[in-house]
Amino acid sequence: MKSIKTESEAGEDTGLEDAKKFLLWLFENNAIETFHLSPRKQDILKLRWKHHFSVKQIARKFGIHEKRIQQLLNGAIFSVAYRLRDKLSASADVDALKAKIKKLENENAAYKERFALLSNADKKNFRSLDKVLMSIEDINFPVVVYNSLYKAGIRTVGDLLQFKKSSLLFLEGISVKNYEIILEFVSKNGLKMKA
Repeated sequence: MKSIKTESEAGEDTGLEDAKKFLLWLFENNAIETFHLSPRKQDILKLRWKHHFSVKQIARKFGIHEKRIQQLLNGAIFSVAYRLRDKLSASADVDALKAKIKKLENENAAYKERFALLSNADKKNFRSLDKVLMSIEDINFPVVVYNSLYKAGIRTVGDLLQFKKSSLLFLEGISVKNYEIILEFVSKNGLKMKA
């Protein structure tokens, strides 16, 4: 039995289809470069919208977590939408696009707020905002390490870097070996923890 869509649901589908058509047009006309997206984001967008890969398939291809792929997709779409929003004229489709842009802006603002909480000295240690916002789920830590960090309220690399080195050994489940695993990850990525 087919379900009947409301006007708002039909409008959302139309907006999404328009976005897909526009992204496909950008790729077909080699115009995506005009948006100055990183090659990685371009590849992810191309796989998602042009070749119709699922988020799970893209995650497998790049060897990273599905949540991270979704973050990169949202960021890339936000970049494209943000640059286009000043060029759009008022119409019913624009309202749907504005709602999507607003949602992405709110997500972006939340990430920026977390980053703003870090001290200036810590900010200089980071190569990119991506590293700071990387979830500890995306790091290949042993389960014991992940669980210990999670119980301590550490959800991202940025949270980990705000934690004192000396305090790590006092966390339940963190042995000397696990402590060394954490410090090895930090040093390999050119980051610094509080002393």
